[in-house]
Amino acid sequence: MAELRCWVLSQLLWNPQQDDQKLIHEFLDGYYGSASAKPIYEYLELLHHESKDFYLACFLRKDPPPYLNFKTLARAEELWQQAEKTASVANAQHAPTCPPSDGSSDYLTRVRIAHLPVRYAFLKNWQRLREDCWEQNLSWPLPESRKIAAEEFRAVCQGIPGKDWTQVRVLNERGVQVETFLKAFETDPVLNIQTSPPPRLENPAAPPDLPPASLKGAVDLQDNVAALFKPGEFAAILPDLKASDHRAVRMPGNHSEWAFRISGKDIMARHPPKNCKLYVIARIKKQQSANAASVAFVAGVYDNEKKEYPAQSKINLVDATEDYRAWPIWSDFLSHCNTNLRRAR
Repeated sequence: MAELRCWVLSQLLWNPQQDDQKLIHEFLDGYYGSASAKPIYEYLELLHHESKDFYLACFLRKDPPPYLNFKTLARAEELWQQAEKTASVANAQHAPTCPPSDGSSDYLTRVRIAHLPVRYAFLKNWQRLREDCWEQNLSWPLPESRKIAAEEFRAVCQGIPGKDWTQVRVLNERGVQVETFLKAFETDPVLNIQTSPPPRLENPAAPPDLPPASLKGAVDLQDNVAALFKPGEFAAILPDLKASDHRAVRMPGNHSEWAFRISGKDIMARHPPKNCKLYVIARIKKQQSANAASVAFVAGVYDNEKKEYPAQSKINLVDATEDYRAWPIWSDFLSHCNTNLRRAR
């Protein structure tokens, strides 16, 4: 949305007292057409909401940004498809006549170019997003073939002959060319998603090895609220009928990264107890050749303000069980509210 940013900032430099939202609507109506402007504005609001409280630096950090999850991108794709459809209707109305002087015949081209960043995100994260869609029992909004989606991306970037402004050659600040980017998508990845997974349970049962009396006022934080490091490689949400909600984050034993993290910043504000105990519910698959004395996984709490670990537990393979159990991590969670709950391999 570089054109929107440039125009709105120019207007505000001329008169800082103007209403920025009014300016955004004015630009969207004039540049994309009033009908297409509605879903495009909803797209902007969607990204604004999903990126709330996320630090938008020049370069992305280790954790995937919250606006790059499947549900958000799928909704973004749906909105841009709506915008393209309405722009196509506007273009068709002008097709029998000469192009109008107000530039409305260019609505569809402008919408398709602005749509490219969402398609870029899908192509760049295809396997993770495809598996997330499958795991969540949702519908895939793009062609099933990544190769076909890449060809559609290329077609838009090639633009219209004689109109240089419609051609896209460079995709980012580092100078990556369109053809260089698309080269990685010449073949489709092999995905094991043919059989639909069991649906996630909305009201999972409590851990059976904890006394019911101790669960009064308990907060159950499932894997769908966690941030995963290198999803699909170091951690992945997969179906697991043994899990309380039929889903679990699987972490292989070939790394020791904090690959599963849940922010505890708002937990105490919503559920302020006098004291609190913290458990990690997990099960361990042990290979026969594994050393029983080795560490199966590490779980702990990191204090973001003090930059320290007030609690950390190491679970050894000798204690491993393939049934889920509650592993105690901390017995007093009250004095460390601004924390991240972390679990490694």
